[in-house]
Amino acid sequence: MPSLHRLFADDPMARVVTAGPRDEDELSVLGDLALESSAVDAPLVSDGPFVAVAVSKSDKTEFTHFLDGSQKTRLAMYYGLSPIYLAHTSAALLPRREREVLGIEAGAYREEFDFYVPSGLPIGDRLSRVEGIGVQIVTAEADATTLQARKAIVDAISDRRDSLEERLAQDFAEGRLLIDGGIGKALRGGREDRFVVGVVKSHRKQYFRSRERVETILGLEVGQRTTAFWRERDESQGVRAISFYLRLHERDDAGPLHGLVRVELPPDARFVEEMDAIAGWILCERAPSSLPDARYDRLLYPIRLVERHLKARQPSDVRLHALVGR
Repeated sequence: MPSLHRLFADDPMARVVTAGPRDEDELSVLGDLALESSAVDAPLVSDGPFVAVAVSKSDKTEFTHFLDGSQKTRLAMYYGLSPIYLAHTSAALLPRREREVLGIEAGAYREEFDFYVPSGLPIGDRLSRVEGIGVQIVTAEADATTLQARKAIVDAISDRRDSLEERLAQDFAEGRLLIDGGIGKALRGGREDRFVVGVVKSHRKQYFRSRERVETILGLEVGQRTTAFWRERDESQGVRAISFYLRLHERDDAGPLHGLVRVELPPDARFVEEMDAIAGWILCERAPSSLPDARYDRLLYPIRLVERHLKARQPSDVRLHALVGR
């Protein structure tokens, strides 16, 4: 199987590159910039004040399945000033029997391995000769800068990973599923009656803006949640969902968002009734701890197990080196 270095050896426009940490750092920063940042006081699910609510302690959890996605990227080459990336995207749904999270079962894993190429480059045919790797053409303006092309690729890779997660979540039918992230896309297709819960670790979109809500949320103690509010429907997050903030951990020498997650529930009255029970299950999922992961304050241990299974199936650095040839 020819490597990129051999395929493009005689093309003066092509430059196959050696991967470096700087390239991936830049891609990570672009990923952060690609996500919308906003702050708004979201409408409440029920009448009344926006307050902190103590969650009843529970010694058990009823979640039966866990879902997460992952990606591994590598800058492969430039054609002119346009970057071309290799990206492996994947998603998995792991079951739990009794108290043990099991491995990936048949039909519960999705993966894609592709080149991501800005539109308008005459290299798709050559890239398609690399066996086992697809070619994804990413829409980019003809005069796009290198930075703009990279941002478009970041969005495309993220969308690809999200679509794999979405397909697994939409196929889920029986049990109680906990997703790492929002559930809006998982609920598409009119199946809002399924038991699907999401835990969102990031706070790029803040559903609080007024002083009252800021003080309530930042003042949450461990084991407290906020009043429920609506996370409204939008293109990036899918159908609307019931949501609330929940404090999992706290440290007096950490930032104000330490241990704070946002939980999403399907927009059904029964989930409002079970909200405290569900919050209690999430609190139970803190043990065992996800240490030494730096995100231990927001990363639940079963989700960390899904991540580990996904990373074990990613292409090795040796394979990526062989594909690129450098």
